[in-house]
Amino acid sequence: MTNYFERARALGGWIAGQRRLFHENPELGFDLPLTTAHIMETLRELQIACSVLPEGGILAELGSGGPPRVLLRADMDALPMTECSGEAFSSRIPGRMHACGHDAHMAMLLGAAALLKRREGELRGTVVLCFQPAEEIMQGAKTVLPRLDPMLDFGFALHIFPTETEQDGSIACPQGAYMSSCDVFRVTVRGVSAHGSAPHAGNNPLYPAMEMALAFSRLTAQTLDSRETGVLSVCQFQGSSAHNVIPDCCVFRGTLRMMCEPERRRMLSSMERIVTGIAAAHGVEGALEFENSVPGLFNDEELAEKAQAWLRAAGGDCVGPLERRKNMVSEDFAEFGAHMPVVMFELLSRPPDGVFHPGHNPCVRFSDGALWRGAAAYAQVAENYLEAFGRGK
Repeated sequence: MTNYFERARALGGWIAGQRRLFHENPELGFDLPLTTAHIMETLRELQIACSVLPEGGILAELGSGGPPRVLLRADMDALPMTECSGEAFSSRIPGRMHACGHDAHMAMLLGAAALLKRREGELRGTVVLCFQPAEEIMQGAKTVLPRLDPMLDFGFALHIFPTETEQDGSIACPQGAYMSSCDVFRVTVRGVSAHGSAPHAGNNPLYPAMEMALAFSRLTAQTLDSRETGVLSVCQFQGSSAHNVIPDCCVFRGTLRMMCEPERRRMLSSMERIVTGIAAAHGVEGALEFENSVPGLFNDEELAEKAQAWLRAAGGDCVGPLERRKNMVSEDFAEFGAHMPVVMFELLSRPPDGVFHPGHNPCVRFSDGALWRGAAAYAQVAENYLEAFGRGK
């Protein structure tokens, strides 16, 4: 068995350099011209066939061209926030930052591409590299999926997470239900505007909206099966722009995150009943809409177990125990799971200065020293999957 952990260490500096370049030049959503150009240039330098998708994103292939076919995916987009990390390679673009590690994901997948290219003649199948746009707005996977070969056998992804307790570069192998679904909701309540001195002349939408939001906050305690996990958060509330004007409209937004699909459906139905009932009681109009939704991410149990064994055999102590590990963040990699078995692993990173900040924080920092392990994990799982399932094909 090829040991990619032994091979990847020598590429550590190159992979870190790739990550720093991405980090300095963050781009958002589907609008990723600099990011796309650099990835395409690098893949061509590696002599890997690649193409840009019409909706955004990049697909590349290496290997035999035949089955089995394994997908390796990395996301590309940054977040609309101003960086405060103090890194020497901080974002050059105000109001944009790679605070979720997508810069690291792209760099690690390029590292894996370089490693696999050296072994291309020995691969017992095909590795498809997918650089996906618009993960942060949960729209990118849906646009990439129709462009993929429907005969893909397995999809694999890594997500880097900051840690203050685990070894830098350690890899966690979750099994089963892993990341929650996410439904981004918007509630619009319409009443009648009036002056603050004469509330009887209007119908204030703020009060029923507040009742709805409060009822939402109680749903997980009152409706959710206590054996299940879910979070409903109201995160934004917008009404009048003046202190003495009763608005004609109020809007609040938030997210519902669930681990169990039947419980998710129950919660969505309960939210609809709350909006309809409270609106009717107050004589206002109420509408519940869902702006974006992704399903929960389920790591195929058999494949997670196999992949963990392959990584442990090659990577040794950096690979943690196989475990059931629930995370209430969401990932649109879950969309791939409706089309093929998938596994997403965690790569854990200690902050270089020892000061912990979570992802999506303007001060978050990741260790460059962990990245070569992630590149090795991408490549190791791909080749071992083809080796295990490609015999006799």
